[in-house]
Amino acid sequence: MLLIKRFSHFFELKSVCFTRPLISLGYNLSMVRKITFIIMACLVFVSGKPALATSQLDDILKTTIATTLTTPAASPWVENDYVRTRLVSNHNEVAYDPTVLHYLGWEIEMKVKGWKTYWRTPGDAGTPPVFNWDNSVNLAKVEVYYPRPERFQIFGIQTFGYGDRVILPIRIEPQIGGAPINIKMHAEFMSCKEICIPFTANYELNLPAPTGAMGAERNLSIYAEGVRNFVLKVPLAASDDKLALNITDFNLTGVAGQQKLSIYLEGQKHLAGADVFIEAPMNFRFGAPQKQLLGDGGQLLVIFPVHTMGEPDDLRGKDIKLTIHDGWGFSREQNLNIK
Repeated sequence: MLLIKRFSHFFELKSVCFTRPLISLGYNLSMVRKITFIIMACLVFVSGKPALATSQLDDILKTTIATTLTTPAASPWVENDYVRTRLVSNHNEVAYDPTVLHYLGWEIEMKVKGWKTYWRTPGDAGTPPVFNWDNSVNLAKVEVYYPRPERFQIFGIQTFGYGDRVILPIRIEPQIGGAPINIKMHAEFMSCKEICIPFTANYELNLPAPTGAMGAERNLSIYAEGVRNFVLKVPLAASDDKLALNITDFNLTGVAGQQKLSIYLEGQKHLAGADVFIEAPMNFRFGAPQKQLLGDGGQLLVIFPVHTMGEPDDLRGKDIKLTIHDGWGFSREQNLNIK
């Protein structure tokens, strides 16, 4: 009962606090009602105090106004002579259903043939992309996913990344469900061919509050399929689908500084095009792999020379992560401790 009284009191104040000022600024009544409703829906009173600070309500109000006036599902392209990048969303607006997954996509296209950008672990050269969302509104959680990379070799240097075009899927969760989200993302990344050039870019994207009981399909943006295609290229977690591709054995030989790591793969398809990407402590580097098909081609032995930067170090006892790809589109991750 007390909660109803507090909401009733707020309804009495809404005309003074929201409706009249917004109409005076030129917003039509329908738009003002939508803005006011969303702000009221964000207020939850607990122990006689609003759960949100005044500054948070101000941010949400500003975001609501911005996303009511314009609802792009993609930021403008940020371009230079070599690459262009943008931020896209798989939804046109925030979904009513809290179980619906919201994905953004950081899209990067090479404008010059032969250029590339880097994976989360770039290999012998380059730097991984770095993102910052500190100035966003109503953004509680962000998780970047990396599709399986390609292996590049030039002048004896091994690097991992993406050529031509890639979308990095980014899963987001709002702080307040049903309220609009204003994403402000800063990116630092590198693009390379024979030389490497660092770049920075800023993006802004608004996801408005839901405007009606919009079904999941109708709410999907024109970019949803593109984002989904790259979500499907993200390697599965270590525990998923070991039957399709699995590490059956591994061993390490040699002394520190002169070691070789052998990895045995088994899959359901011919593994001639399979590859393995290793993530290890920063002082370790792995040379070009030697591959040998075994049996009927459904087994593969991959041997990596192990190098260290600085003083020789022993890979024994270290934790590493492997991303394995069968060459047919299936990939998964597996963590190993080299005992």
